[in-house]
Amino acid sequence: MNSGLDDKFVHSLVQDPAQPEVIFALTDSSGLFKVDINSGAGWTKVGLGLPLLRVHLPAYSEEHPFATHAMQDWNSSPESTLLTDNGWINWSPPGLGGEMIPSLAVDQTDADLVYAATDTPGSLKISLDSVPVTFYSLATSPSTPGILYASTSNGLYTYEAGCWTQLGLEDHAVTALAVYPSHPSRIYTGTSDNGAYISNDAGLSWDVVDRNLSAITIQSIQIDPNTTNYIYLNTKTHGVFLSNRFP
Repeated sequence: MNSGLDDKFVHSLVQDPAQPEVIFALTDSSGLFKVDINSGAGWTKVGLGLPLLRVHLPAYSEEHPFATHAMQDWNSSPESTLLTDNGWINWSPPGLGGEMIPSLAVDQTDADLVYAATDTPGSLKISLDSVPVTFYSLATSPSTPGILYASTSNGLYTYEAGCWTQLGLEDHAVTALAVYPSHPSRIYTGTSDNGAYISNDAGLSWDVVDRNLSAITIQSIQIDPNTTNYIYLNTKTHGVFLSNRFP
């Protein structure tokens, strides 16, 4: 069933879950094609607007089991996988530039939950399209397994059991965070342009740590493991600050 298929090197086939008779084929160098097996019309290209590399690069690294001998002569990889959400017309990068993505999987009960296998050993990326933010810093709960905190371009989020919840500081680019080890409800955050904040109720409310830090970019936050009331705030332009503030 190759009628209309410009490139016979087909990496993957995917059936439309709502219309199983519609099949998509991802080819090595000619982009994406679609066929309706009931129409008899053959394959049609649906990658209009999908940027293709001018110089063809191998789809797999030389160590990958799918690599051909020709691929093993290359040292570079494609820049990223591309996603679409409006009828296969307009394409946009999902934020994985510079990485080779050999496989994607979409959660069967939550279409916004996408998993991406990367060419980095041990690395699996998880993306929720319902959280269109840039992630800057991550921290896990010191007391409860499975809870992740994330500072983002639009506030602070927590991730648990496949769901993201915003914890406040909306409209702030939160660039750093730390969770107090013996008091998990106490969270310190730093922002890109408005200093540092503290929450003592797991993000329900926030207070300014010190107004002298206003307009200063906080790059990272470290809690002293030996003297836990010492909080180090590392800044972009003003060095390191020490805070021992408690409510």
